[in-house]
Amino acid sequence: MATIKVACPKCGQKVSGDETFAGASVPCPVCSSEIHFPGETSRGGPTGVLKTEDYSPEENKAPVDLPGEIPDFEDVAPQASQGVQEKSAEKDSVEEDSAESEISEDDDDEMVVPTPVSGAISLVASVLGVVLCIVGGILFSPIAIIFGHISQAKARHSPVQPAPGQTLGAIGMLIGYAWLVITILILGVLILFEDSIREMVQSRGA
Repeated sequence: MATIKVACPKCGQKVSGDETFAGASVPCPVCSSEIHFPGETSRGGPTGVLKTEDYSPEENKAPVDLPGEIPDFEDVAPQASQGVQEKSAEKDSVEEDSAESEISEDDDDEMVVPTPVSGAISLVASVLGVVLCIVGGILFSPIAIIFGHISQAKARHSPVQPAPGQTLGAIGMLIGYAWLVITILILGVLILFEDSIREMVQSRGA
């Protein structure tokens, strides 16, 4: 007698029966769903014994579609290391940009347009030194020289060239140096020839 084997359309349980089960429907012994045997229905109905085969739920599980293959650790590690290096490089670039911005701010603070006050003071002091002769050379020539150097130092860091007051400071500084040297020479002559000058003055007075 032939044996007919079918599987449950719902859970996949395999059952078998003789040819008397042809065209008949029987409940699944696992999930109670109807299992239909193919063939023409016999008159007397199924008379044999329904047999079940070993049922393994793991065999009937539908395969799960994964989004992709799971990469090996050896493949992931270089990518993670590369990502860390990129982030570190970005951090270093940000720190360099912040350092450059701080340096540029410091440069902006240093590159301030100076005022012509120092140059004007140097020029005025040099003129007063010449006008007041020896006393002016002693008192005002050093002032003209000092403020002249200050104006030149500020002019070197000025974003505007020539800087305001640079020319005045240069003129005052030169006059101050020249008049200071002349004053020192005059004082030296007076000291050396003091007696001759005194006699000359007395003879003219007489």
